[in-house]
Amino acid sequence: HGSGYGLFLTRGEAALSLSAAREGNSAPMVRMQFSGANPTTDVSATEKLAGRTIYFIGNDRSRWLRDVPQFGRVCYASLYPGIDLDFYGHEGHIEYDFTVAPGADPQKIQLQFHGADNLQIANNGDLVLAAAGREVRFQAPHVYQKSGSREDPVAGSFVLLANGRAGFEVGPYDRSRALVIDPVLTYSTYLGGSGN
Repeated sequence: HGSGYGLFLTRGEAALSLSAAREGNSAPMVRMQFSGANPTTDVSATEKLAGRTIYFIGNDRSRWLRDVPQFGRVCYASLYPGIDLDFYGHEGHIEYDFTVAPGADPQKIQLQFHGADNLQIANNGDLVLAAAGREVRFQAPHVYQKSGSREDPVAGSFVLLANGRAGFEVGPYDRSRALVIDPVLTYSTYLGGSGN
């Protein structure tokens, strides 16, 4: 979670809960589902952090949670054939990296959004959604291949697909090496309203 949002990860989707516009309103939820993905993908937490969390919620002490470990990354192994997905936070933003193994097809990745409408690609390549009077923006993907410590850039962008889905279009690259597609959830802002 971060300032103004919470992210919930399940086997088949990432659900972004935005803070309510006004006190008493329900928080809008944008769900990003992985269309056509492996329904039995292995989801695991990695990069264990030093801190622990305690949840004292409600009056029933038997339901309180203590010593809950914290992790810096959630990994989806083989979400699509030869494609893994990692979620992590970086400098206040949510990032998610698709790692495409040599020979795998990045066009298998298809993102279906629920709780948002007016899906479009902005002039700068960002994927933009409208959700409950807010703009949710996914930064144009940074696509690259690693060569030692160097990142070799690869042309890539979001592309709109049928039935309100989005995917990625990738330029020529060395298919004998892994490819990383790295979009970022940059921000969500109000499209209008009373100035709250």
